[in-house]
Amino acid sequence: MKHVLLTIPTGPKVGLSTVSTGLVRALDRQGVRVGFYKPISQPASGSEDDNSTLFIRTQTSVNAPDPIPIEEARELIGQEKTELLLENIVHRFNEVAHDADAIVIEGLLQSDEFPIGAMMNKRIVQSLSADVVLVSKLHNETFEGLNHRIEIGALDYANRTAGVIINKADLPSKHPQSGSTALDNLRSTILDECPVFKEKEIELIGVVPFSKVLKAPRTCDVAQLIHANPIFEGEMQTRRVKEICLCARTVPNMLHTLKTGNLLVTPGDRSDIIVATSLAAINGAEIAGLILTGDCEPDTDVLKLCRRAWQTGLPVLRVDLPSFETAKALQEMNPEIPVDDYERVNLAMELVARSLNSDWIRAHLSSAVKSRLSPAAFRHMLAKQAGQYQKRIVLPEGNEPRTIQAAIACGQRGIARCVLLGKKEEIEYHANALDLELPDSIEIIDPQETRDRYVDHLIEMRRHKNMTDRIAREHLEDNVMLGTMMLALDEVDGLVSGAEHSSANTVRPALQLIKTHPNAKIVSSVFFMCLPDQVL
Repeated sequence: MKHVLLTIPTGPKVGLSTVSTGLVRALDRQGVRVGFYKPISQPASGSEDDNSTLFIRTQTSVNAPDPIPIEEARELIGQEKTELLLENIVHRFNEVAHDADAIVIEGLLQSDEFPIGAMMNKRIVQSLSADVVLVSKLHNETFEGLNHRIEIGALDYANRTAGVIINKADLPSKHPQSGSTALDNLRSTILDECPVFKEKEIELIGVVPFSKVLKAPRTCDVAQLIHANPIFEGEMQTRRVKEICLCARTVPNMLHTLKTGNLLVTPGDRSDIIVATSLAAINGAEIAGLILTGDCEPDTDVLKLCRRAWQTGLPVLRVDLPSFETAKALQEMNPEIPVDDYERVNLAMELVARSLNSDWIRAHLSSAVKSRLSPAAFRHMLAKQAGQYQKRIVLPEGNEPRTIQAAIACGQRGIARCVLLGKKEEIEYHANALDLELPDSIEIIDPQETRDRYVDHLIEMRRHKNMTDRIAREHLEDNVMLGTMMLALDEVDGLVSGAEHSSANTVRPALQLIKTHPNAKIVSSVFFMCLPDQVL
């Protein structure tokens, strides 16, 4: 059995993608064949691709499958086809699970674009029989708040919670110890201050410290966000923004901002600040960039005077927005890591991997996996096996709307070759009413046009019951009897009925025409009960 870990956020902005990809690296370092899957894409603003999947593909040797596009998922849910969506998720999961011993599944974020993220996480946990790893954060927050979020998350997933990873944890500044010692002390404090770990017996898998380096975007990322045009590109592809400073005061009052990693925002006509920034760059300060704002063009002679500063790699950008609006847009910048920022992605994965408890990972992987077959996995298995054989199935209740809908689904998914018994115009009418299109793979047979050719066969089969031509024709008026004749003569491979007929009316013709196996005297039935967590 596979070990499946599904990472689920306890709130917004916990760094779910960072923790999920870091967990992949930690498992890989244990020598485990690890897989990764993001079930439904949730691309960052302005991106078409799912960041987590691309991170895994660029930074590891894991071949992560494509997630289901969020538009497709929303459409299926809107059409009340959530079960089909879950079967599709199981199908793609099986692609990665085939060659892996442990699979990390990144859960979904609850957002305005996808407000049912939490509900879908619960369904995915059930469908993939996964253990849950809750991901929380401790940045500028209290232990009480942390404990509450973890407790709520643990309640949502009952006995499925494998542990918790706390991300963005602030190391107390009062600690004089080294980083590792301070982190150990913080981990002990969390265990003491959060009763959920003792009362619920939940494991603390790791505490990932908050890192300003991981929060620092490249200058080129900032330029793209505010649509800034470079006057001098400099090292905008590699320099990182640690702090944003709005400079509108006189030079003596803004000298403290002329530091390495600071991004300076100032009006385009502030020649004094442009010159001061240039001097700082010449003196060795690797300023992240200088953004000139507003509708005032910088003085050409001043720019020529500062040309030597540009040779140090200082990026100088121009934007039409006023300074305050520019600074506000930068403060609201999406903290997600761009997919092409390989350095930052790698640093983030490395930080998470180092912060996780390797003893817990080894113990979890060595534990036995309880075998559970979820309803979605069960249906996917049936559909996959049926699709391999492409059996011809007759549906006597061909005019019944749900039967038509099921036949269309079978045709579209390649599960079986369906034969509908009924008048073509009536079947097409019901399909149109459902706003569905009948695929070419569905065969329609009008019972009125085909009954006559089964009369002699029925008389021969029921001769010992004194079957006459008149009685045979009366029996064949029942489409279930007609479909059963087709089955008895090997014209079809199976029959499905029951939308409008009772079990007795469905089975009786089969007992009369096909009968039981010579060694069997009793016909029995089986029910597959698709419960939320398992199939019985």
